[in-house]
Amino acid sequence: MNFEQEQNWKFLLFATKWKLMAKKSLYLPSDILFLECEIVISTGISFGEIEETGDGISPELNPISDVDRFGDPSISSSALKDLGNLYRDQVLCDVTLKTDTEAFPAHTVILSARSSVFRAMFTSDMKEKKNACVNISDFESETVRQLLLYAYTDTVGDLKWDTAFQLYVDADKYAIISLKEKCSTFLKDSLRTSKVC
Repeated sequence: MNFEQEQNWKFLLFATKWKLMAKKSLYLPSDILFLECEIVISTGISFGEIEETGDGISPELNPISDVDRFGDPSISSSALKDLGNLYRDQVLCDVTLKTDTEAFPAHTVILSARSSVFRAMFTSDMKEKKNACVNISDFESETVRQLLLYAYTDTVGDLKWDTAFQLYVDADKYAIISLKEKCSTFLKDSLRTSKVC
Protein backbone atom coordinates (compact mmCIF):
# COMPACT_ATOMS: atom_id res chain seq x y z
CA MET A 1 0.00 0.00 0.00
CA ASN A 2 1.43 3.37 -0.94
CA PHE A 3 0.36 6.19 1.38
CA GLU A 4 1.91 8.85 -0.80
CA GLN A 5 -0.83 8.43 -3.38
CA GLU A 6 -3.96 10.45 -2.75
CA GLN A 7 -6.56 7.98 -1.54
CA ASN A 8 -9.97 8.28 0.05
CA TRP A 9 -10.67 6.11 3.06
CA LYS A 10 -14.12 5.22 4.34
CA PHE A 11 -14.97 3.73 7.70
CA LEU A 12 -18.31 2.33 8.74
CA LEU A 13 -19.84 3.97 11.79
CA PHE A 14 -20.58 1.82 14.80
CA ALA A 15 -24.25 2.84 14.79
CA THR A 16 -26.92 3.99 12.41
CA LYS A 17 -28.72 7.31 12.66
CA TRP A 18 -31.79 5.39 13.86
CA LYS A 19 -29.83 3.81 16.74
CA LEU A 20 -28.41 7.18 17.76
CA MET A 21 -31.82 8.84 17.72
CA ALA A 22 -33.38 5.97 19.69
CA LYS A 23 -31.07 6.80 22.59
CA LYS A 24 -30.73 10.50 21.91
CA SER A 25 -30.37 11.49 25.57
CA LEU A 26 -27.39 9.15 25.91
CA TYR A 27 -25.59 9.70 22.61
CA LEU A 28 -26.66 13.23 21.69
CA PRO A 29 -26.76 15.37 24.84
CA SER A 30 -27.53 18.98 23.83
CA ASP A 31 -27.90 17.68 20.26
CA ILE A 32 -24.13 17.28 19.93
CA LEU A 33 -22.40 14.06 18.89
CA PHE A 34 -18.78 13.65 19.88
CA LEU A 35 -16.77 10.90 18.22
CA GLU A 36 -13.37 9.81 19.40
CA CYS A 37 -11.63 7.56 16.93
CA GLU A 38 -8.55 5.45 17.20
CA ILE A 39 -7.22 4.38 13.82
CA VAL A 40 -4.60 1.70 13.43
CA ILE A 41 -3.12 1.05 10.02
CA SER A 42 -1.18 -2.15 9.54
CA THR A 43 1.33 -2.91 6.84
CA GLY A 44 0.87 -6.63 7.33
CA ILE A 45 0.07 -9.33 9.84
CA SER A 46 2.15 -8.88 12.94
CA PHE A 47 0.33 -11.49 15.00
CA GLY A 48 -2.03 -14.10 13.64
CA GLU A 49 -3.38 -15.95 16.67
CA ILE A 50 -6.28 -15.42 19.04
CA GLU A 51 -4.87 -14.84 22.50
CA GLU A 52 -8.06 -14.88 24.51
CA THR A 53 -11.81 -15.03 24.07
CA GLY A 54 -14.53 -14.20 26.53
CA ASP A 55 -18.25 -13.75 26.86
CA GLY A 56 -19.12 -10.47 28.49
CA ILE A 57 -17.82 -7.73 30.70
CA SER A 58 -16.39 -9.26 33.80
CA PRO A 59 -16.42 -6.96 36.83
CA GLU A 60 -14.64 -9.63 38.85
CA LEU A 61 -11.51 -9.72 36.72
CA ASN A 62 -8.30 -10.28 38.57
CA PRO A 63 -7.40 -7.04 40.32
CA ILE A 64 -4.54 -5.16 38.73
CA SER A 65 -1.90 -3.89 41.06
CA ASP A 66 1.36 -4.58 39.28
CA VAL A 67 3.55 -1.53 38.84
CA ASP A 68 5.03 -3.04 35.67
CA ARG A 69 1.74 -2.59 33.83
CA PHE A 70 0.42 0.59 35.41
CA GLY A 71 3.50 2.24 36.88
CA ASP A 72 5.81 4.53 34.96
CA PRO A 73 9.27 2.92 34.85
CA SER A 74 10.86 6.26 34.02
CA ILE A 75 10.07 7.54 37.50
CA SER A 76 12.43 6.44 40.22
CA SER A 77 10.84 3.81 42.44
CA SER A 78 12.43 5.40 45.50
CA ALA A 79 10.86 8.77 44.62
CA LEU A 80 7.47 7.11 44.22
CA LYS A 81 7.95 5.34 47.54
CA ASP A 82 8.84 8.64 49.22
CA LEU A 83 5.79 10.37 47.73
CA GLY A 84 3.61 7.45 48.79
CA ASN A 85 4.96 7.80 52.34
CA LEU A 86 4.26 11.54 52.25
CA TYR A 87 0.64 10.80 51.37
CA ARG A 88 0.26 7.90 53.81
CA ASP A 89 1.83 9.80 56.72
CA GLN A 90 -0.13 12.99 55.88
CA VAL A 91 2.88 15.20 56.58
CA LEU A 92 2.81 18.89 55.60
CA CYS A 93 -0.64 18.65 53.99
CA ASP A 94 -2.05 22.02 52.96
CA VAL A 95 -5.42 21.16 51.43
CA THR A 96 -8.32 18.80 52.17
CA LEU A 97 -10.48 16.97 49.64
CA LYS A 98 -13.94 16.36 51.14
CA THR A 99 -16.54 13.85 50.02
CA ASP A 100 -19.90 13.40 51.74
CA THR A 101 -18.40 10.84 54.12
CA GLU A 102 -14.66 11.49 54.42
CA ALA A 103 -11.94 14.14 54.36
CA PHE A 104 -8.59 13.49 52.66
CA PRO A 105 -5.58 15.66 53.53
CA ALA A 106 -3.33 16.27 50.53
CA HIS A 107 -0.65 18.55 49.07
CA THR A 108 -1.54 21.29 46.59
CA VAL A 109 1.81 20.94 44.83
CA ILE A 110 1.26 17.21 44.14
CA LEU A 111 -2.34 17.70 43.00
CA SER A 112 -1.29 20.64 40.81
CA ALA A 113 1.48 18.62 39.21
CA ARG A 114 -0.95 15.83 38.28
CA SER A 115 -4.04 17.86 37.32
CA SER A 116 -4.46 21.07 35.35
CA VAL A 117 -7.86 21.54 37.02
CA PHE A 118 -6.35 21.41 40.51
CA ARG A 119 -3.53 23.68 39.32
CA ALA A 120 -6.08 26.27 38.17
CA MET A 121 -7.89 26.05 41.53
CA PHE A 122 -4.74 26.54 43.57
CA THR A 123 -3.04 29.21 41.45
CA SER A 124 -6.00 31.52 40.93
CA ASP A 125 -8.20 33.39 43.34
CA MET A 126 -10.73 30.61 43.83
CA LYS A 127 -12.52 29.55 47.02
CA GLU A 128 -10.62 26.22 47.06
CA LYS A 129 -7.35 28.13 47.43
CA LYS A 130 -8.73 30.50 50.08
CA ASN A 131 -10.40 27.74 52.13
CA ALA A 132 -7.70 25.10 51.54
CA CYS A 133 -10.58 22.73 50.86
CA VAL A 134 -12.04 21.10 47.75
CA ASN A 135 -15.59 19.80 48.16
CA ILE A 136 -16.14 16.82 45.88
CA SER A 137 -19.43 15.48 47.18
CA ASP A 138 -20.21 13.85 43.83
CA PHE A 139 -17.25 11.46 44.26
CA GLU A 140 -17.21 8.21 46.21
CA SER A 141 -14.66 8.16 49.03
CA GLU A 142 -13.02 5.01 47.67
CA THR A 143 -12.58 6.64 44.27
CA VAL A 144 -10.94 9.70 45.85
CA ARG A 145 -8.65 7.38 47.80
CA GLN A 146 -7.56 5.67 44.57
CA LEU A 147 -7.26 8.97 42.72
CA LEU A 148 -4.92 10.26 45.44
CA LEU A 149 -2.97 7.01 45.48
CA TYR A 150 -2.39 7.49 41.77
CA ALA A 151 -1.46 11.16 42.16
CA TYR A 152 1.27 10.26 44.65
CA THR A 153 2.50 6.86 43.44
CA ASP A 154 1.49 6.54 39.76
CA THR A 155 -0.32 3.28 40.57
CA VAL A 156 -4.01 2.50 40.85
CA GLY A 157 -3.90 -0.37 43.33
CA ASP A 158 -6.48 -3.13 43.03
CA LEU A 159 -8.77 -2.22 40.17
CA LYS A 160 -12.06 -3.77 39.14
CA TRP A 161 -14.34 -2.78 36.30
CA ASP A 162 -16.82 -0.67 38.32
CA THR A 163 -14.13 1.29 40.15
CA ALA A 164 -12.11 1.70 36.95
CA PHE A 165 -15.15 3.24 35.27
CA GLN A 166 -15.80 5.67 38.13
CA LEU A 167 -12.09 6.50 38.35
CA TYR A 168 -12.12 7.20 34.60
CA VAL A 169 -15.03 9.65 35.02
CA ASP A 170 -13.31 11.40 37.94
CA ALA A 171 -9.93 11.54 36.16
CA ASP A 172 -11.70 13.11 33.20
CA LYS A 173 -13.37 15.73 35.42
CA TYR A 174 -10.05 16.74 36.97
CA ALA A 175 -8.00 16.34 33.76
CA ILE A 176 -5.64 13.69 35.10
CA ILE A 177 -4.89 12.47 31.60
CA SER A 178 -2.49 9.62 32.40
CA LEU A 179 -4.94 8.12 34.92
CA LYS A 180 -7.77 8.47 32.42
CA GLU A 181 -5.67 6.61 29.84
CA LYS A 182 -4.84 3.80 32.27
CA CYS A 183 -8.48 3.37 33.23
CA SER A 184 -9.48 3.46 29.57
CA THR A 185 -6.95 0.73 28.77
CA PHE A 186 -8.25 -1.40 31.64
CA LEU A 187 -11.88 -0.90 30.56
CA LYS A 188 -11.10 -1.74 26.92
CA ASP A 189 -9.18 -4.85 27.98
CA SER A 190 -12.19 -5.88 30.09
CA LEU A 191 -14.72 -5.70 27.26
CA ARG A 192 -15.93 -8.88 25.63
CA THR A 193 -17.26 -8.95 22.09
CA SER A 194 -20.52 -10.63 23.03
CA LYS A 195 -21.54 -7.57 25.08
CA VAL A 196 -20.78 -4.97 22.41
CA CYS A 197 -23.89 -3.80 20.52
